[in-house]
Amino acid sequence: LLLMGFTVLIQPDPLMKGALAAVPLRYRDEVSNAIARVGHQLSAWMISTLLLSLILAVTYFVALGILSAFGVSVGNIFLFSVIAGVTNFIPVVGPIFGLLPPVLSALAPVPSNALWVLVVLLIVNFLVLNLVAPVVMARGVSLHPASNLGGVLLFSALFGVIGAFLAVPFAIVVKAIYEELYLPITNAAPVSDADVTRIIHGQTLEPRDDAGNLEHRAVEVGRGAPGDLP
Repeated sequence: LLLMGFTVLIQPDPLMKGALAAVPLRYRDEVSNAIARVGHQLSAWMISTLLLSLILAVTYFVALGILSAFGVSVGNIFLFSVIAGVTNFIPVVGPIFGLLPPVLSALAPVPSNALWVLVVLLIVNFLVLNLVAPVVMARGVSLHPASNLGGVLLFSALFGVIGAFLAVPFAIVVKAIYEELYLPITNAAPVSDADVTRIIHGQTLEPRDDAGNLEHRAVEVGRGAPGDLP
């Protein structure tokens, strides 16, 4: 997969030309916009995630090194730092996977050391993922956490560990197709924040036409309901 992606990035022109040639002319603008958006957001996500993973790995290396200096044996510090950086590519649950190897390694020689390792790495994860990540990922991809978690569960069930790494790229493609292809082609009316608030609070929406405008029932002037007195 990585080799195929690298090959596409090196020579995207023939693939792009062939893909657009197969699209009917009336939909070509929408498809072009979707492809451009997917390419831009995948690149932004890759760069941001690589940088964040590098920061997390370095922070793990420093934190575990300090623990080792104080006599807390955690095994191969470099290996555990690399694992933390790689598993960070898995959204939501990746940092948990990266946390387990050093904790389990510290548990073997002296069980009490595992608690120190767990506390220190939880603090590291909190600082990096809550303070550094928002800055690094500011130009990355904006996806709801539920979408990330759902993608991880679905792709992990279908493709195993590799599927977990594909969750975010898949979500990027689906979101681009929905917003750049489905909505423009179907001319779906946008949903207002007020409508979302009503739905969340269990309120019914007023009837609207296909353009999203409120429907007003016409009443003929001068004609009352049956049984009304003149």
